[in-house]
Amino acid sequence: MTAKPQKKRKILKLGKRSTGSSHDSAAEPSEFDTGEHFQDHQLPVVGTIDFLLPCRDYVVDFKVADTKRLSITLEYLLRLLKLLGRLTEEELAEFFNYSQKELEFVLSEALAHDYIEWRNGEVNLSKAGRGLFSSGQNIPFSLELQSYSKRVGFDLLSLSYEQREHLSSFERRLPELEVGDTSFVESGTKNVPSVFRKNYFEIMVSDSRLERDRKGLYSIDKVSSGDRFSSLVTVNIRQDKQCVGQPDFSMVGARADQDPATKKEIYESVSAFLGRQCRTNREADRVSVDVFKALIEGALEAPGNQVFGGSHSPETVAQNLFGAVNKAEGNSSFIGSPFLPKIGTELIAAIKEGRSNRQCDSNVAWLIPNAPAWGMTTNLPSLIEGVFRELGYLVDDYAANIPQEDQDLTIERSTSSPPLEWLYSGSLDRHVEAAFAPYERVGHELSVSNNLVEVLVCSDAAVLVAIHLPPPRGSAMLTPVGVISSSERVVNFARQYLTQLQAYQ
Repeated sequence: MTAKPQKKRKILKLGKRSTGSSHDSAAEPSEFDTGEHFQDHQLPVVGTIDFLLPCRDYVVDFKVADTKRLSITLEYLLRLLKLLGRLTEEELAEFFNYSQKELEFVLSEALAHDYIEWRNGEVNLSKAGRGLFSSGQNIPFSLELQSYSKRVGFDLLSLSYEQREHLSSFERRLPELEVGDTSFVESGTKNVPSVFRKNYFEIMVSDSRLERDRKGLYSIDKVSSGDRFSSLVTVNIRQDKQCVGQPDFSMVGARADQDPATKKEIYESVSAFLGRQCRTNREADRVSVDVFKALIEGALEAPGNQVFGGSHSPETVAQNLFGAVNKAEGNSSFIGSPFLPKIGTELIAAIKEGRSNRQCDSNVAWLIPNAPAWGMTTNLPSLIEGVFRELGYLVDDYAANIPQEDQDLTIERSTSSPPLEWLYSGSLDRHVEAAFAPYERVGHELSVSNNLVEVLVCSDAAVLVAIHLPPPRGSAMLTPVGVISSSERVVNFARQYLTQLQAYQ
């Protein structure tokens, strides 16, 4: 079996740890950066979400036309017949000053291509000959037709050309966008020709056989339905200040430069999904706030109550945290998903700092919050790998006996690597299970509900503590706000909390 090409692995880039806060949205690029750059007037990015875009393959048999100019003698013969109509052999020979033998040679060439009708000493243009003249043109061109068969993919939302790419085990388990208008799917291959024509320019430039000569589409002869496949769609979520259940987001990568009107159906499906993830403030959220304040107390110079004050607005809490964290003892604050590039890099730097100060032999433990769409980004497996690698728990071994399709997740643990321990309530999403799959792991299901606190204890080196805050009013997506610390006191207290959680179940 031919090995599939491996995609470039996304690895967190280590950098010097800042002594301030990740509240600033101007993050330095990292190797798993989303690649989107924002203007000053745009709201800061607080999360990245990846979706699967449903697509289908079709095998299309079609012809392309290669336009060529005729030989001079043949061109002038046809132009004369078009201008004057039916002529005799004698009139043609006299006009061109041809001998009978020379005239017969030219007429035979035109007849062989079916450009003329020649009988009883008279010559006239045939239907094919008249077809060589484009509308309003007096110069004939020949059309050389070539047949092709090509497998092409179209997404089932916007019906745009989509090339199939290898997806990792994690990516294949991400949620798929819903198809609003199912008429194209239900019509089978009936509407494929019109979609193929609409996307032919993209199809042409993606195929070296067609792109080299820029050959135009002449006809579509046959369409066969192929397999379903998925493509990846990445969106950046910006801070939601409207709180009306319509999060502000933007496409990332190649789709970022496209007119939203051409991808209207994709935008609508993404917007509908994000709208369903919005939450309102609830009384039960106070429990999570109290837990969060207790966990970060050791990282603050001011009491935890001053961080929240009279407002639980994510932006206000983040601003208060920025002024309250004890930066001198290895603490920093952030707003946004822990999977954002700058925040992930900050955590890796904190681990490096913690390891330089003490022995780190404990396992990695992760309390997963009850936050909608948590970990729905390809940065999740990248962050896990970055943490384990910085702790010295990983070595690469691409020769391991793991299926080729999952080689981008192929990791061999060193013998000293303790298991990844995670704590959760409810059920784990498929993509989260896939992100943890390459590691030795132990899961603990908790009976607590509506837990909005996230705790990632990275051995004895560092800890990330975040609370996923709902809006103070209205409806919006949860916004993580938190602290990263390499302080031994903060790390130990967080681990004790997770141990107590397990004991109470």
